[in-house]
Amino acid sequence: MDRRAWPKPSSPSRPRARVQTISFSSTAELTSGSTLLFYTRQPAHFVNGRVNGTWYGSFWPDAPAVFDDDASLDRLWAGPRRIFLLTYTPAARTISLSPFGPVHTLAAAGGKSILTNR
Repeated sequence: MDRRAWPKPSSPSRPRARVQTISFSSTAELTSGSTLLFYTRQPAHFVNGRVNGTWYGSFWPDAPAVFDDDASLDRLWAGPRRIFLLTYTPAARTISLSPFGPVHTLAAAGGKSILTNR
């Protein structure tokens, strides 16, 4: 299809509000969640991810604030932001997160699942 034939996006009279999202990986390994970084081109947070190669650098003063624990995930899950959680244990995560808000399965394949709170 010729690009010139594509319809041009309309410019709304007021800007749309974007829902802020945060992506999390509940797998402790950076390599397991690296697809989040590659495909979304957004920073991802890691739940209990201070292990192996990332452990040492995660404590440096200029390290990005992407290392979270279960308590911070619980707080964010209950908040207004949309959360995406990559996990290998969807049943256990559903049980642990359901007291803090709804848990929906967005996708599941290859032993991984993406859960979301919205």
